[in-house]
Parts: sequence; structure tokens; C-alpha cells
Amino acid sequence: MKNNRIRGKKQVPVPLSSLFSKLLPSDFRQKTATINQYQQFFNSQTSDAVYQMVQVMNVSEDSITLAVPSSALVNYLRLHSLEIRQQISDQFGRVLDLKIVAQPQSMTADEQKNALKPARHFSPSVCDQLKKSAACLDDD
Repeated sequence: MKNNRIRGKKQVPVPLSSLFSKLLPSDFRQKTATINQYQQFFNSQTSDAVYQMVQVMNVSEDSITLAVPSSALVNYLRLHSLEIRQQISDQFGRVLDLKIVAQPQSMTADEQKNALKPARHFSPSVCDQLKKSAACLDDD
């Protein structure tokens, strides 16, 4: 068992929040709340399915950075950027420049299971052994 005493004093655990407060910017919570508001705005837009794929990456004083899973969707959003800027202005009272980037999503676990696996190549002797073993089995 590990001894928690250092020079005769008990080691006092430090709250995790105090550790992060030293590392994170002072306005981290406000920035996170702002990003979440804009994310909810895009998630609530049912008129266009592309909006459901938008991920708000950052919101600054004069711009908003959006990520979508493909470059085709980047082009689609750029085509509709004036409409999006107007909707944001109507909703939040701010005129923001749009920065749109492609950020492909990693495959889900189900997609990874179903992904094609490379064909295994066996030596001729291994193939012969497998055929002989299979011939001894009664199961189809």
C-alpha cells in the first residue's frame, strides 16, 4: 500500500477544477456556452438537413468557424453563406463572417466492423493443410 505522507504531512487532494482553472482561459465557460448556443441554433434548423451535420468549432468577435464532414458540404454552405449569415444575424443580433472547414468524421464502430479487410494470402502448403482438415469435417 502506498503511503500518502510526505515529510510527515498528509497529502491533500487538489480539486480538479482548480487544476484546469490554471490551464484554461478565464473566459472558457462563457466561450463554451456561446458555442453551445450556436450549435443548438444549427441543430434546430429542420429546413435543411445539412445544418444537422454542422459542428460549431469556434465563435469570435467577428467570425464563426463551422466544420462539416466533407468538402462538398463546405461548398454547399459557402453557396448559402449569405442566407446563413442573415439567419444568425436575425437570431443573435450579430453579423459574423463564416469560416467553413471540412473535418471528416472517423468511422463509427459498426462501419469499422463492416469495412473490407485485406485478403489473407496463405502459402500453398497452408492451403493444402486447410483443404485436408476441411475434408475431415462432416459439417457443411
